[in-house]
Amino acid sequence: MILRRRILDPERLLAVARALEPRASLVDGVLDWEDGPSLDAMAAHLTTTFGPVRLVAADYLGASWIAGPPGRATEQVVNRTLGPAALLVVVLRAWGAWGPLGPNSQAPPDGLARIAETPGDYPIPTAMARILLEGGAEPSRPTDAIELVARVGYERLWAEAWTRFD
Repeated sequence: MILRRRILDPERLLAVARALEPRASLVDGVLDWEDGPSLDAMAAHLTTTFGPVRLVAADYLGASWIAGPPGRATEQVVNRTLGPAALLVVVLRAWGAWGPLGPNSQAPPDGLARIAETPGDYPIPTAMARILLEGGAEPSRPTDAIELVARVGYERLWAEAWTRFD
């Protein structure tokens, strides 16, 4: 049996979360933020104040996701979303890793979430996303971003992004 503890002081939870992500909000007990720190980073940050904290996302880029330590921990429901730029970078990284994405792709269901949780600087996918954004793209869902990349062409974007580097 796993015992689940809840953080009882919502104002304190929000204040601690905002120390890491100033735009965080708390609505109906769900901690919410766009872009900003990964779920893993937020779980580690909250753990410093509240003890072990596990963040539970019901739909994180199309998959359920849990961040934080296994075992006994305080659980907090979260909703981390990605803005258009960050979403495009995640999709472009996945495309580069697994090949073309779409209804018949081989990407694991939690693959996009796993990529979003992997920290690092990715200059080519970032430049590719910038090209799409400059063209007026503003995807809000992974499927929108996948369809956009398929329509424009991953290889074409990659070639254009590469020319932007010295």
